[in-house]
Amino acid sequence: MAPKRKLEANEFQFFGPEEKDFLGLKTLLSSYLNGEQYDSTGLVDAIISEGDVGSVVKTDEDDDPIAVMAVLNTIQYKDVAFMQQLRQFMLGNASAYSQQLAQSLDGPGTGLLINERLLNSPPSLAPPLLQFLLNEIKSRAAQDDEDAKNFQYQRLLLMTRIFVDSSVGGVPVLRSSGAPAPSAAGVTKHAKPGSSASRSVPQTAQVSQ
Repeated sequence: MAPKRKLEANEFQFFGPEEKDFLGLKTLLSSYLNGEQYDSTGLVDAIISEGDVGSVVKTDEDDDPIAVMAVLNTIQYKDVAFMQQLRQFMLGNASAYSQQLAQSLDGPGTGLLINERLLNSPPSLAPPLLQFLLNEIKSRAAQDDEDAKNFQYQRLLLMTRIFVDSSVGGVPVLRSSGAPAPSAAGVTKHAKPGSSASRSVPQTAQVSQ
């Protein structure tokens, strides 16, 4: 088995999403739309069907995932119930930018980034999750098959929660500590049975603010 890296006094392992993760992922993503009902089963099935593009984080191989990061092509899944529900939710909560957002969702080369973690998950999980995903997208897009075009992304959309500071008139304020991202070097993702060897992150992901 590939080596593990200890993060914040706990050992976390990175795997590709599999069928055995279905119930854990469904629970993890149940509140993805702030408690609104949606086709979470369809979302989880899509994440699992993406194969090696995407990761789940566990404390042990047989445990439920505590985090997931995956990407779904908005055009590829545009007629599926869960994507239509996510689209409606996003447009309804970003009314000031609804036209620009709709153009991105309906345009070619758009990937919806699914990033969900348990509340008490350490922030240091984020850099390796993102680096794995970017590496896997690049590798999958370069393959010589019909599905490769679904991974040739021009943009990635991330839906995330924000907290509004009422002291500044309800205007969201984004702050950055300016601290460098934790290094992802040495973190290993476990390969699925029958897939290629485990992959390691070469360097921390450099994500622009």
